[in-house]
Amino acid sequence: MKGFAEIATVLDRNFLARSPFPASYRVASGQGLRVIKMWVGRWRRGVRVLILEDDPLIALDLQAILENDGHEVVSVCDSLAEARGHLEDGFDCALLDIDLVDGKSFGVATVLMERHIPFAFVSASHPGEVPDTLRVASFIAKPFEEEAILRSLEEVVPGG
Repeated sequence: MKGFAEIATVLDRNFLARSPFPASYRVASGQGLRVIKMWVGRWRRGVRVLILEDDPLIALDLQAILENDGHEVVSVCDSLAEARGHLEDGFDCALLDIDLVDGKSFGVATVLMERHIPFAFVSASHPGEVPDTLRVASFIAKPFEEEAILRSLEEVVPGG
């Protein structure tokens, strides 16, 4: 049985050379395991996510969590108006904050539900604020843990 280092070398030589990651990152970063996890995650999952979050630090945190697990963030929107402009971007699911500077995200959630695009609320609001018609969606309370985000993604996009 080959050791992990030997397997990683073979993976790097045979597969990562064709990966979407820059060669300088793959070779010079010294983070072979992380790169392999990200590459395999993208190959296995390919989940494209829209994030609707008006707090830039939380939005960056969500984006980093998703991308480090091999997912693609198609857009990060900080307002309802911006989100409406990205509803045609071809994403697989969405993470929605409820309270935004220009209103609540329930209208966007309704559109997603009508289009059969899975989503989860990531909010500091009380889950009871969610209208009855949208309560089928996952609800992740802020402050959140990385595992809660990834577990929710698995729930809304099976195999994701």
